[in-house]
Amino acid sequence: MVSRYFLLCLISSLFFTGVFSLKAQDGSLLIQQYRNGPALTSAYSTWELTFVGLSSYWIPQNKMLSPKLNYLAHLRLLFKPSPSMAFTSGFEYVPIQYDYTQEETLYLDRLVYYSIPLGIRLFPYKRLHLGATIHYSLYQKGNSFWPAKEKTNNLPVAPGVLQNSIGFCASVDYAVWRNWRVEAQFRLTKRSNNLYALQTNSYIGYFIGLSHPLFKSKPNY
Repeated sequence: MVSRYFLLCLISSLFFTGVFSLKAQDGSLLIQQYRNGPALTSAYSTWELTFVGLSSYWIPQNKMLSPKLNYLAHLRLLFKPSPSMAFTSGFEYVPIQYDYTQEETLYLDRLVYYSIPLGIRLFPYKRLHLGATIHYSLYQKGNSFWPAKEKTNNLPVAPGVLQNSIGFCASVDYAVWRNWRVEAQFRLTKRSNNLYALQTNSYIGYFIGLSHPLFKSKPNY
């Protein structure tokens, strides 16, 4: 598993590379860099708010936990200092669920996190966008249900077992129709775990879904 320090170094490098490239490169060099990308003379919005809805599949580090298909809702805020790149932040609602067997009983855990992303997006092509972000996930609540199908009983996850965590996300999206885009993501989250609990703070995640802008500022020409 990639360490959080490596992920921080990676996103920091991407972040500062973007900043320095804006200062060091004039318009002609940017056109060479993104030869097939959006023309710098075309209109673009400095601010954009986008909704991203994704199907999610989180794989827990603990192999005793079996992942279940879920979803993720993301409001993505973009600030574009140029038509070729953007700095991103926003807010995410991140539910996670998995089941496991204990004493011949099947349990289902449902967890909820809020996540704050910070990163960059690059636009090398008009239809193709790339992204890299660091995510700080804030644990909100978790419940264990049993039996898993009937869910007749439930208890909250013990305090201190699940905590806030940090992670990395790499994403790619492609325009399919008008302002609708298909997006795929790969994520890692990592934090030390309670040795005496089944629940884990570390996951690998795979995501696919759609995005659509909700708001764009007045275009720059």
